Amino acid sequence: MSRLLGLCGEVKKLIALERQLGKRPLTQEDIHVVSNGTKCLAATASIFETIRVMAPLYQERLVCMPSGVKDQDLLEGMLKWLEGQDRQGNDDIFRLSAPQAFIIYIRKAYPCTTGE
Repeated sequence: MSRLLGLCGEVKKLIALERQLGKRPLTQEDIHVVSNGTKCLAATASIFETIRVMAPLYQERLVCMPSGVKDQDLLEGMLKWLEGQDRQGNDDIFRLSAPQAFIIYIRKAYPCTTGE
């Protein structure tokens, strides 16, 4: 989880950099930000896709993946949630594997409703 968060820390910078593209030449730091941001988005997309594929295989709903929500938006929400967990001193969440933490976040942010 901590390695993934290290990569995902660049996503906010990546979004800011996106607005600056074409207005100035790229720096070595920009390339580093793009590289780490891309790795983060790829890793989280694969985790979300694994959860989407595996969730229906369980008798009891493990998690209800929200439909129509982009992975980037899920990641942004999760990062904000993790920041809140950090402020509250909930260190246990950072000791979990990334998929476990993702499932906890999705359960809280997008609870299953009857019929799902």
